[in-house]
Amino acid sequence: MLGAIKDHQLLTSPEYEKLLQHSLNGPLLGYQPGLSAPTLACLSELLHENWLGERLLDAVLDLFSKELNRSVPNLIKLLDCAFHMELSNSFHAGRPSTELIKLREEFLANPPIIVAFLLNKGQVHWSPAATVMDIRTVLQGDSSGFPPQEELCRMIQWWLRDVVPEDGEWEERGLPVEQQGTQSGSCGLASVSAIAHLARAMEETITGKGSNLSFASWMDGDSSTVRLNWMQVLLRTHLTSQPVSIFLPLGGCCLHTFTIRCPYLLGTGMRMRTTFISSFLVFPHFRHCQKHHLHLPLLLHL
Repeated sequence: MLGAIKDHQLLTSPEYEKLLQHSLNGPLLGYQPGLSAPTLACLSELLHENWLGERLLDAVLDLFSKELNRSVPNLIKLLDCAFHMELSNSFHAGRPSTELIKLREEFLANPPIIVAFLLNKGQVHWSPAATVMDIRTVLQGDSSGFPPQEELCRMIQWWLRDVVPEDGEWEERGLPVEQQGTQSGSCGLASVSAIAHLARAMEETITGKGSNLSFASWMDGDSSTVRLNWMQVLLRTHLTSQPVSIFLPLGGCCLHTFTIRCPYLLGTGMRMRTTFISSFLVFPHFRHCQKHHLHLPLLLHL
């Protein structure tokens, strides 16, 4: 992997020298609380046509979320790769899990325009799914042309029926996804890119223009170039996100030390590691959100 980084000049010379000071078995830095961050070595999944695993995709989704919500706060809620299994298990058990209840309460307070996640089909293939809340529309696509999951719309309706602005019929539509070749393992990149394209189209509907993203959009003909671009973004996020130790006196409690990931200090969340603690601490998670009441003609063309 280090050879590919150097050969393709993904980093400047100072950046590369800085990277050599990090263990490949160490975690990537710069991600939201609760995320099981991949190691630096996991970035090798982006070389050639390797299939991307959950931990690397979760890191990618986290960075996409930050960029997509930059211009329109609460434009999209990107859920992690384990979410679909949690939704499916809860739906078939007939009762929502603690995580589903927590997310539903979050959406009631600050509803996103889009809720999106990836489905893992047969544990070997990723496909995208998205729900546009205001118009009760569930979209699915697939980079290999496989059929959509039949129960997904019913699952989403069961989970979010009390959250959408108005009750009514739910609708299913196709989500356009770039098709991958027979030798391609880029279903994860294609799926994330399809969701990002939907979010940017929604942003353009709201603001008149879509944001430029650090990540290139995946196309089958440019797969190797896009994979190197994504590796570069993840590496530079890591190198600019060194942990910062902050000492917080808490009234009559003992002194506490936390490690806070820099990009989230003023952003959408904070990641903390307690190195010494003698009492329970709640660190507020602030986010500026707003609700958009929209007619969404772009969906009529999908």
